[in-house]
Amino acid sequence: MADQIETLNLLVGRASSGNPVFENLPVIALGDGKYELRASPGLVLGVAKADIIEVAEEGAFSVISRGGNVCVQILLERPVENLQKIESRLTLALTGSVDGLTDRQLVLSIPVSNGFQKIELCIQEIIANLPGADWHYGNVYDDEKDGTTPLDWWLA
Repeated sequence: MADQIETLNLLVGRASSGNPVFENLPVIALGDGKYELRASPGLVLGVAKADIIEVAEEGAFSVISRGGNVCVQILLERPVENLQKIESRLTLALTGSVDGLTDRQLVLSIPVSNGFQKIELCIQEIIANLPGADWHYGNVYDDEKDGTTPLDWWLA
C-alpha cells in the first residue's frame, strides 16, 4: 500500500496579536508524532521537502533528519506567467521541483548536492524573468538565532 499523504499545520510564528500562525503542508505520517514533508513550505522556516520532523503541541516542530533539499522561497510582485519554463529550467538544471505557487510566491525544492553556487546561478536566471522578484533560502540560515548563521546541515 502506498504511503498516504495528509496535511499538517506547522507553526510559522505568532501574529502581533499573539495568536499562532500556521502553514498547512503535505506530509506522510511515520508514527510517534513524526512526519516526512512532501513539499517545501512557503512560510515556515528551517525545513524543506523530504525532511523528517517531530511535531509537538500547536504545530511546533523539530527536525529529526534532513532530506537533502534546500527550500527556496521567491517573493513575487506579480503572478508568474510562464511556470512551465521555470519548471523545465529547474528540473533540467538542478533536478528540483516547484512545490508551491501563489500570485505572490513561488516555492522550490532543490537538492543541496547541486552545490550552492549552481543553485544560486539558476535562481538568479529564474528571477531575472520575474520583474520585482526577490528570493531567500528557507532552511539554510538559523532564523531563530540571527538569520545569517548557516545551519550547516548539508555538511553532516
